[in-house]
Amino acid sequence: MEREKITERKGLWNVCFALAFAVVLMICCSVNAKAAVTKKPTNLHQVDATEGSIRFAWDNGATDSGDPYTYIYEVSKSKDFSPSRLVCNESVNAGSEANAYMNLSDGQDYYVRVGMIEGFVSSSNYKQSNLQWTNAVKMSTIPLQMSGSWQVKEIGATETSIKISWPAVKKANGYEIKYWEDGSLTTKTKCVKGTSVILTKLKPDTLYQISVSPYRDSGSYKAAREAQKTAIYTLSKVSDFAVTYAGYNSFSFGWERVFGATGYDIQVTSYKDSNFKHPLYKKSVDLTDSTFMVSSSRFSGKFCLARIRSYKKMSNGKLAKSGWTKIYCGGTSSHVDAKISGKALKINWKKVDGATGYNIYVSNNYGNGYKKVATVNSKTTKCTLKKFNKKAFSTKKNYYVRVEPVHKEKKVTYRTFSYGIDSCDVTVWKK
Repeated sequence: MEREKITERKGLWNVCFALAFAVVLMICCSVNAKAAVTKKPTNLHQVDATEGSIRFAWDNGATDSGDPYTYIYEVSKSKDFSPSRLVCNESVNAGSEANAYMNLSDGQDYYVRVGMIEGFVSSSNYKQSNLQWTNAVKMSTIPLQMSGSWQVKEIGATETSIKISWPAVKKANGYEIKYWEDGSLTTKTKCVKGTSVILTKLKPDTLYQISVSPYRDSGSYKAAREAQKTAIYTLSKVSDFAVTYAGYNSFSFGWERVFGATGYDIQVTSYKDSNFKHPLYKKSVDLTDSTFMVSSSRFSGKFCLARIRSYKKMSNGKLAKSGWTKIYCGGTSSHVDAKISGKALKINWKKVDGATGYNIYVSNNYGNGYKKVATVNSKTTKCTLKKFNKKAFSTKKNYYVRVEPVHKEKKVTYRTFSYGIDSCDVTVWKK
């Protein structure tokens, strides 16, 4: 009887042991199965680069279960990550969703992928079957530093555009150009594949800051060098172009300085030659000043047209030129004569070619106080005045006489007297 009880107890213990063993086995299987579960990172992207390294980051993409996990990343020279093209494979602990890899070549493209596995696993102790990789992402290192002679050059300009060029940078597959008005916070950007670009829709006679950055474009990230900078003015048509002095065979001109210009083209021709096909005078002057005097016997006794444009020399030796600004130059008479006859003042002069009329001025003071006392048409070259300031002319006073030729063109009258001319003046001295 006692033996039967002992045997029964042993059977119960065996059953309990078997059940316990089964539970432990199930737990172990569950743990092993859980350890084989894979998770996939997301949003792998490049965040930085140097000449010999790339830096990248990604998102976890998995629910935080509290279990440990490891990232595995690979860098390869090919998209298929073949062993012969593999540069590295490294492991990163959980919580480090960013990494950098160095010892790469400058200006090169590489492919990166990241996988994730639960548990602590080294890069040399994992199975490909246990990982779900991100898609391969192409990343680039920065092209090698440019030489000291590398610089941005201006090779063309207009009033609203600038053309620049630069030497090619080995292994760069693009260039980023940024430009802005000097002092402005608004920057425009343009990317090109070649080694030159035309920047358009600019303001005339305005200083622009320009930078050029060579880069290696992976398609999603531009690994760019530090920019090379320069400052360039646009051109501008000359403004406020005017005659400041006119003589019988000379003109002095003044204008508003164009800051981007290194010189000006100046031409003078007959008033009849509106297209300047046969200029009487032309000269290119390398100056940053804004005044210039021209003289020629070919200007004598006629109205003329003058025009001016700014230019600047490019680094390639060519000249970039603005549009022309044109004005009329008032002609002056080669001879003016006046005398008192009785109580009248008789004036005559030599005809000025191109004059459509003449204004007559008289004063009792030299250089000031002139009053217009008569206007005659271009068909006459003489005038008789009977009174000045409501008084007859007298031989006991000095009279200063000025004859001003004028030219009317399309309802606009161009005057000579406004230039401060004295070559058309004559004095009638008292006796």
